[in-house]
This record gives sequence, structure tokens and C-alpha cells, in this order.
Amino acid sequence: MGEALTFFEAARKVLSDAEKPLHYRDITERAIKDGFLKSQGKTPAESLNARICVDLKQNGDESTFIRTAPGVFSLRERAAQDDDTLPVDMDDDDNTLVRIPFFPSYSEVEAILPVWEGLTPEQITGLRRTIFNQSGTPQDTVDWSKPNEWIPSRLDGVHRELAFKIWRATSGKVNPRYTLGLWLLCSKYELLSPDADGVLRWTDRGRDFVANPRGESVRLVDEREGVFKLLSLVADRGQAQTSDIWEPWRAFLDSESNIRSDSYARSVLYRRVRNLLERGLLSKAGRVTSITEQGLLWLREAGSQVDTSGSDEEQDIQALAQQQRARVRTSLLEMLREMDPYAFEHLVATLLTAMGYDDVQVTAPSNDKGVDVAASIKLGISSVREVIQVKRQKSNIGRPVLDALRGSLHRFHAVRGTIISTGGFSKGTVKAAFEPGAAPITLMDGETLVDILMEHGIGVRRRPIVLWEIDPSSLTVDAGNDDSEA
Repeated sequence: MGEALTFFEAARKVLSDAEKPLHYRDITERAIKDGFLKSQGKTPAESLNARICVDLKQNGDESTFIRTAPGVFSLRERAAQDDDTLPVDMDDDDNTLVRIPFFPSYSEVEAILPVWEGLTPEQITGLRRTIFNQSGTPQDTVDWSKPNEWIPSRLDGVHRELAFKIWRATSGKVNPRYTLGLWLLCSKYELLSPDADGVLRWTDRGRDFVANPRGESVRLVDEREGVFKLLSLVADRGQAQTSDIWEPWRAFLDSESNIRSDSYARSVLYRRVRNLLERGLLSKAGRVTSITEQGLLWLREAGSQVDTSGSDEEQDIQALAQQQRARVRTSLLEMLREMDPYAFEHLVATLLTAMGYDDVQVTAPSNDKGVDVAASIKLGISSVREVIQVKRQKSNIGRPVLDALRGSLHRFHAVRGTIISTGGFSKGTVKAAFEPGAAPITLMDGETLVDILMEHGIGVRRRPIVLWEIDPSSLTVDAGNDDSEA
């Protein structure tokens, strides 16, 4: 019998020994049978499922697990080794869109191609497997953010040499820990291809991808990976938050891809938005994303099947709407900075309630100990206490304010805190917010606060504008259905 483990550790142990993804009930059954889990509860399977789901929600792409189907999970490190465990169909079916998980930026692709030329596929995948085998545990996490430190301490021989080559030859753009999306894109779209000796060489498509940012190769990837669809969704709205395009994006994936997990669909959306922002085809102000002139031009040049034929008048209206929204944001932020301090605290309490927090309480001004609002929020199956400090100022918040709030957590039985400011935060404050081993402190600056208030309709209201267009089809008479006499 093995040593009893936590639900998290038991799930990881069972999936590590399994040859395929497992349903959470099967994971629980194996864990109990092998003695890894000794739950006294009545529903251990549900508890284990909840623990995995919490890890997925909190850590996203960095989670230990991936969901490959409803209730079915695998280890992310195994997904990197075996393509068939990825939560998306990665076969060569040309009818399936959005096939590349961990979608990279195109500048990363351009940087890695010359590094990988001359290698064999086995060298690339072998390094990836070796790195993933170095994954830590929840008790002993690995910091992958500093390749100059983890490469020499965790790798040796040819793997160390290749990892350093990737890191240095790409000028720090590509972290050797995160190359799965790059490898899948380069291999699936044949930007690199093995020669007769099994050595990877640039293909004509790969050279075109690098040389022509608006060429046929980039166009192919954008079309197949849903990039044009995403551009069109933003273009249709002029400007959008993630919530505005989520439903049509989810519907698109349902009809055109094999992606079924909502969490994975959100990750796919986020990575493609990031790709488009880097290319200057989208722009972002706070939480609002807009298509740029270059983005509209790329849609038209590419001849995408997506309808982008909006009239000049409609584009002018969208531009005016963006300008008007920018003025509202500026005015709202100025009003927040002029509010009565106590009224501002109550406004934040109203916002937290709208965001789903429970038991929201504004503290007494005379004895708040640096805490202005306290509230509870559900994380998975648990509810945690959070304390919030609010600041009305234009200047940046310094590190002492953060340290003081962190020191007050225990007085309110809180496990985390938030600082909401109408200004910004110093670099030292941002760096200290998620210090390893310290309670996390979320930072919300003035721009983000305004966006969240507008998202929840607090301090603003929306007025819809109706646009009219000609519908020629409704003017056509079907002569075949005309029963009148000639």
C-alpha cells in the first residue's frame, strides 16, 4: 500500500502511471485501490474532480492538468510528449480548424526556425520530454522564468547545449520550456520538413512565412487557426471586451474545431488575441480591444470568407463610437478621483458585489487598519476572505502601502488582498505583489477600474444605436408563387 496523499497529489500520481487520460471517477478508484487516497468523505470522486478543476481555473496553461473531454483529464507534461492527449484534434484532417494549442507569436516562430534547421525532430522532442520530466510538485515548484538559472541546474549534455542555443540564439525571445506550440505550428504547417537523412530543413513555405508577413503562408495559418474569424468578430463590434466576443467565438469552435472545453477555448482565444496585438492588427486600451487599420486591411487583402464589407459610413460610426467611449472613460476616471473618500469605498463595495463577491463590508474609518473593504469570494468549492484598500490619487502607489496591507491580512482572517487605485503602481510594488511565499496582492490601476465599472454598468449606461441597411432580397417577388391570372 502506498502512502496517503492529497487529492491533488493522488490525481497526479495516478495520471503519471496511466497510459491514457482518465475520467475523474476512474482516477479516484485507482487512487483508493493503490492506497494513495484515504478519503473519509462520502464523495471522494467529486472532491478530487473539484481539486483538479480549481487548479485548472487558477493556473490556466500552467496547470498540472489538462481536460481532454468532459470529466476526463491528463497531465500537461504528458500532453507535451504525446500529441494524442492534447485537448484538441491534432490530426491532419484539413476540415478541422484551430489545431494548434499554445498558439505562439509569429516573431517567436521567425526566431526559432533558424535554430531548429539542421536538427532532427527527435532532438527537439527529446529536449522537450527531458524538460517536462523536470516538472516540480505543488510543494516543490520550479521557476521556469529564468532559463540562465534553470538550464545549467536541470539539464546536462546535449540537452543543456540545445536549450542554451534556443535561449541565446533567439535573444531571449523563446524560453526552451515553452516550445510545444512552436513545434506543432512549424511541423503541422510544414515550415520545416525532414530531408532524406531526417534532418530538418526550411521549406519554401517556411521561407515565405518569414519573408512575407502578409504572404500566402501567413495567410494560410491565419485562416486555418481562426485568426481571421477573431479579427472579424472584433471588427464587427468596432471595439470589444473578451465577454463581447466569447459566445460567437465559442460557437465558431463548436462548429469548426474539436475543442469542447470552455477553459481551453478561452486559452485559445487569449493566445490568438496576443498574437494579433503583437502584429499590430489589434490594439488594446485597458480591457477594450479594437481592430486597427492594418487589421482591417489584412482582412480585405487576405480575401477571407468572413464578411468585412462594412460601408465607409459604418466604419466612420465605429470610429466615432470609439472616440466617444474614450471620452467617457476619461471623464469617469476624473470623477472617481474627485469623489468623497467614503463614497468611493462604498462604490468599490458595490462593484465587488456585482463581480460576485459575498459578505462585502466597508470597514469603519476610525479603525480600518489600512483596510477599507472586506469581502469573500468563492474559489472552486472553497470561499476565501479578501481585504481591499482603495486609493484616490494620480501618482503611483509605493511598496510600503502593499506591505502594510499584507501585514493586515491576519487581522481580518484573510488569505489575500487587493489594492484599487485611481492612479498606478511603482515597479517595486508590482514586483512584490506576487512574491514567492507571500500572500498574493492583486493590483488594480485606474484604467482597469474604469473598464470593470463600465463592464458592469456602474457609473455609466449604454445607449444602443440602430443602423439601417438595404436588403435587396426582401424586394424580390418569387414569380413561381404568384397565383394571379395573367
